[in-house]
Amino acid sequence: MVVKKLKGWKHGLKCEHCRRVKPAKYIVNGSKYCKRCYKRFRHLQHTLKLNRPIKKYTFRYKQKTVPERIKNLRRRATPAELCFKEKLEKCCPVKFKFQRGFIKGGYYAIVDFHIPSRNICIEIDGGYHNRPEQKRKDEYRDKWLREVRKQKVIRLTNQQAEEISTAGIKELVR
Repeated sequence: MVVKKLKGWKHGLKCEHCRRVKPAKYIVNGSKYCKRCYKRFRHLQHTLKLNRPIKKYTFRYKQKTVPERIKNLRRRATPAELCFKEKLEKCCPVKFKFQRGFIKGGYYAIVDFHIPSRNICIEIDGGYHNRPEQKRKDEYRDKWLREVRKQKVIRLTNQQAEEISTAGIKELVR
């Protein structure tokens, strides 16, 4: 909704709603309002917003958005994630999934690498994960993955992911 407040009284526009001689002071989406009619209009808009039924975002809503988010994360993978992925492809004896999403009870988590046969999630953390707020979120996610999804969570920094050897990867996957 576009609201344009007119300054002055010499513009000659009249209110379209009350048809009073008093000039219009506001233009909302092309309609002209005097001050009194504009206040009524705003009050009506506010009460309509309050009486509108509340949308419930169910599990189905999250199912639609999580795959889109996963695709976006795969497209924007960091160099450390891509390097680690190449190393995993070369030496990992079991299948793994890149950017896997977990959904349960309205909560979802997307991990960088998931090895389903071993119930292992590997996270590659950049500098962003050193912030206190993000550390708190990561701890909550790790706890949720361990307790609810029964996954073992392994966290590596970008530097560790790039420098890890094939023997180190095989040891992680065991």
